[in-house]
Amino acid sequence: MVEALLHGGDGTHPDRFFFPVLYLYRHATELRLKEIVRIGQRLGWVASSNSVQRLLTEHKLQPLWKRVRAVLEQSWPEGDLTQLDVVEAMITQLHETDRDGQRLRYSHDREGQAFDHGLPEWVDLLNVRTVFDGLWNLLGGSIDGLLHTLVS
Repeated sequence: MVEALLHGGDGTHPDRFFFPVLYLYRHATELRLKEIVRIGQRLGWVASSNSVQRLLTEHKLQPLWKRVRAVLEQSWPEGDLTQLDVVEAMITQLHETDRDGQRLRYSHDREGQAFDHGLPEWVDLLNVRTVFDGLWNLLGGSIDGLLHTLVS
């Protein structure tokens, strides 16, 4: 989608689509985090408690990430934590921008108040894509490794 926006040639500046693009990245990240938590449950590394079940129905990235990080550290105890620290910083920033999965999705809350996202006036969609590609690769590779562990 970003590639099409950057090369669409319709005269529209691609950054005007930043909110829908960032929302889709956020949502995809949330789904990947939930998938890792569910695999962690199947491996017996994440308890199937009421709090975890509630977490899997909510849209809060930071609490999801805490569970995911624990699963990843347990799965690869000798792994370099630097990458997880970088991902944590990204997840934290994304969580602060949109705590409940609604601020990037809608322009106003249910009371009609405009959301204050605290985002910069200008963004570089190509850089956003590059950053999320790295996140997506780490999470996808982690899922593949965890599924391998599950069937081994």
